[in-house]
Amino acid sequence: MMIGNREDWDASCDDGFIRFANLLAEAILVTELSAIQIKIMVFILRRTYGWNSRDDAISIGNIAEVCNADRIHVTRQINELIRRNMIRRVASQPGKMSEYEIVTNIAEWDPHYIDLAALQRYISQNLFANYKIRNRWRQGYKINYLQPSGQDEME
Repeated sequence: MMIGNREDWDASCDDGFIRFANLLAEAILVTELSAIQIKIMVFILRRTYGWNSRDDAISIGNIAEVCNADRIHVTRQINELIRRNMIRRVASQPGKMSEYEIVTNIAEWDPHYIDLAALQRYISQNLFANYKIRNRWRQGYKINYLQPSGQDEME
């Protein structure tokens, strides 16, 4: 469903958005992943959480096309992400598309590729916090995340 004008390529949440946990985005950022693995993760997020679903049937051909990679390479990278327990193949039948989901409990991800202690440190240092909102909160403003910026109230 497209609401905005795609001719100018100005992204708008009115055209849709992906709602998923901040911790998942933060974990992806600090995990050792190749460029193609990041693309696969984002594509699966788009096809699942972008439609308010935990899993979806996705063809290797669709992933390969969007990631601009050949099917064999994509299959190897998907298998590696499965081995690292970052994605899960929830259904697979010969001749049909496999169904995939993101493993949302990042403590289950292979610890050889994600440093949970570093992730915790980055979170506690507020490295992922919006600088302007964090400063307004420190100044005593009540932050309403549902209102546009600049409409916060003093407590």
